[in-house]
Amino acid sequence: MRNTTNTIIALILAWTMTSCYYDRIDLDLNTEDPKLAVEAWITDLDEPQYIELSRTVNYLGEQDIDHVTEAIVTLNDEVEDIALVQQEEGKYYLPDDWQPRLGNLYTLTILLDGETYSASETMRVCPEIENPYSELEDFETLFDDQSYDEDTYKITFSFQDSLGLGDGYYLIDYLKGSLSGDSIINGAVTNDRFFDGEYQLDVSVTSSERPFFLDDEAVVELHAIGKEATLYISDLNSEAFGGADPFAGPPANLRTNISNGAVGYFIIGGAHRTIVPVEEPEESATP
Repeated sequence: MRNTTNTIIALILAWTMTSCYYDRIDLDLNTEDPKLAVEAWITDLDEPQYIELSRTVNYLGEQDIDHVTEAIVTLNDEVEDIALVQQEEGKYYLPDDWQPRLGNLYTLTILLDGETYSASETMRVCPEIENPYSELEDFETLFDDQSYDEDTYKITFSFQDSLGLGDGYYLIDYLKGSLSGDSIINGAVTNDRFFDGEYQLDVSVTSSERPFFLDDEAVVELHAIGKEATLYISDLNSEAFGGADPFAGPPANLRTNISNGAVGYFIIGGAHRTIVPVEEPEESATP
């Protein structure tokens, strides 16, 4: 799961205030009508799968997360209804023996306070991560503000896009054992608008702020999430971390695929993860 959605939404709401400071306006402080906030990213990776529910809170001042603890949550995969069980405050888990049905349409349903919220997405098959390897990359030359005492490396890999428009991908690499993989802002998204059905050769998403060093173990992940989900993630990043233009209008509402006025997004898709050792290039390795 990626755990930055609520934080990003809060930042966007705060920017709405500062981008309109020339006008006297009545602010909706979200005290009377909190909305259901849904963080749901389900994969077929061998790890616990859950969604997180909360209510939006007043964005003036520090606020604790208002976890939703009384919801009834189910996931339908065109074959059966699967109940998600709350194991931590606001976190509803799929059963440990849950088996994903790739290619099926999944519908998430949330019953809360007499209201029904739902979203549907197809669980896409993820292409394999092919030929992952490390290679030297001089980030200091590319970015003058970066300085490292050791040689820096990036991770490169390839994958085959499936034929048919609508595929979208989330890609990320990070140091094994670090928390960098938990934040969606450290990854990248793309969709097949310009490469439908083509082989994607030598792809790298290594950040100049998080390069790899010799003998590191890099984790590479590739997620098949669909085009619309990639647009949602792009919106999150651009609204919260884009340039702060004081003359720009307030940010638009973030897109959502969840009904009945909820915020957030339901993402589901196949994924692959692999570990890549960071090694010296063969031509410079000591015999």
